[in-house]
Amino acid sequence: MDQGEWTAIFGLEEIEVGGARLYKSGGRQIAVFRTTERDCFAVDNLCPHEGYPLLGGPVKDCVITCPWHNYKFRLDNGKCVKGEEDVRSYALRITDGRIEIDLAEPDPALVFGRLEVSLADGLWRGNLGQVARDILRWLEAGGRPEDLALICARFDARYAEWGTTHALAVAVDALSMAEAREGSDRVLPLLYAFEEASDEQRRREPRPVVPPSAVPQPCWEDMRKELLGLVETERADDALAFLGMLLQEGVGAETLAPWFQELCAEHFLGFGHPLIYVSKAFALLDRVGFEHASEILPALLLRILRSTRESLLPEWSRWRADMERIQARLPELWKGIGSNVGESRPEEASALRHAVLDGSSEEAFAAMLGAVEAGWGLDAMLEALSLAAAGRLLRFDTHIEEDPGIQEGWLHVTHRFTFVNAIRNCSIQAKGPWILSLFFQAAHWIQAAKPLDRAAPGGAQGQEEGALREASTPDPAADPLATLLRCIGVGDSVGALSALGSYLDDSDPGRVQKLRTRLEDLVLSGAAVRPIVSAHLIKTLVAAFQEASLIRGPDFSLPLQAYVRLLASPLVENVLPRRVHEAVGFVIHGRVPKTLT
Repeated sequence: MDQGEWTAIFGLEEIEVGGARLYKSGGRQIAVFRTTERDCFAVDNLCPHEGYPLLGGPVKDCVITCPWHNYKFRLDNGKCVKGEEDVRSYALRITDGRIEIDLAEPDPALVFGRLEVSLADGLWRGNLGQVARDILRWLEAGGRPEDLALICARFDARYAEWGTTHALAVAVDALSMAEAREGSDRVLPLLYAFEEASDEQRRREPRPVVPPSAVPQPCWEDMRKELLGLVETERADDALAFLGMLLQEGVGAETLAPWFQELCAEHFLGFGHPLIYVSKAFALLDRVGFEHASEILPALLLRILRSTRESLLPEWSRWRADMERIQARLPELWKGIGSNVGESRPEEASALRHAVLDGSSEEAFAAMLGAVEAGWGLDAMLEALSLAAAGRLLRFDTHIEEDPGIQEGWLHVTHRFTFVNAIRNCSIQAKGPWILSLFFQAAHWIQAAKPLDRAAPGGAQGQEEGALREASTPDPAADPLATLLRCIGVGDSVGALSALGSYLDDSDPGRVQKLRTRLEDLVLSGAAVRPIVSAHLIKTLVAAFQEASLIRGPDFSLPLQAYVRLLASPLVENVLPRRVHEAVGFVIHGRVPKTLT
């Protein structure tokens, strides 16, 4: 039985052979073409490319050409044969000399299926205009934003040669921004994630899929050790096959999330990226359902396996020696942590924070060990590390950013902060002593960035964060939030920090959320040009406000100060001068790139 919404629109004789007419209904414009005596077709009149009318375009062999940009579409099914998205076609019939079309809305499953294919196509070809239109169409059709984040992460996972990239992390953080907005305002944050995915994976071949291995007999503990061993020995295909088997057997997030975290704790990996990606991947799967794990986790495992084991480098030698000394004690130390959720005393937390900021590698390790031995709760240790990482951002010497002879810059410093935030998010699922290794990694890594601090008068390092907030007394009549944004716009970091202090002194309980909304708007409006820089600004913003919400007392503002200083300081995006400098140094002079950490 025909269930369509058939509507008679024209008499057949009202359209001459080779002609066309426009039909309007409920805001829709439908172009109706008569190609032969008995053949008629109906498609949306507005070209999906930019909305120019198709009516009036030439028709040949049942293909309409948009007269504006030469895009071509088949009239019988709407398929695009030259250009980007398909155009919607309508079922049409001729009854008793009358042209009838079916105006019923298509099955939503079909709509979302077509949009997902189009999104993947736009991502692969780097056509962000197409991607933006498809994101909006998805949302307008009632699609969930979290499913868009999944599509973005899935694309990244499928094509990433060496495993998961920043696109996954940005997809999760952009989702939080999108969900705080309404209507079409949700498109922009999501588009930043899709841009990062496209920039990373555009026109790559999909990575081969490794089939699951056979189900082994050993117990779960043996299976955990097997996975760790395969990653440690860099047997990529075997590790992926083993993971496939685990997922096929129904192993869930409650088991795999701690295993993935433990893999990151075995070594300090890839500038902290793998742990950040682990925290984001399981957060996304928690939103969209763990049944999608087979689409996301193999790429994540590959990223862990392929990442540089930086804790094996010479600059980590003292840390390795210290960890070897306490490795056998970690299970017992973990028991103390697990049974004590109390807080540290303020003076103790301050001592740990400043040992990491101002002390030597040995002093930072000793202070971290002291906190663990005292049985601090995880949150208390995370607060001290978070404030230390924020302090490193506040002290960063911006001249380093502009020096093409030094590899480090702003993005390197932000990773210390987002790494601590990833530990916080992962610690919720902490199930073993290995989590303590991540705390020791963070303490060492934050301390190791001390050479990036701005020198205090007289050349001494280690100035207090408050020194950066010194400025002339702000105008009490001025709107501090407006002043803050203006100072960011002109690169006045001192003025921006002063305005931030005035703004946060306000008793309005919603002031932090208002600040977040305005800073998000600023970042999304194009504060950065390169996708990788936008990715770091988005990730650091989300981490800064999460950390601020969990830190007690007046120090809660330090992560926000750190982020505002980042926004208000020089940020070099054109790295070509640095690449040339490094090429000359290596090819002509045989020098390795200069780093300070």
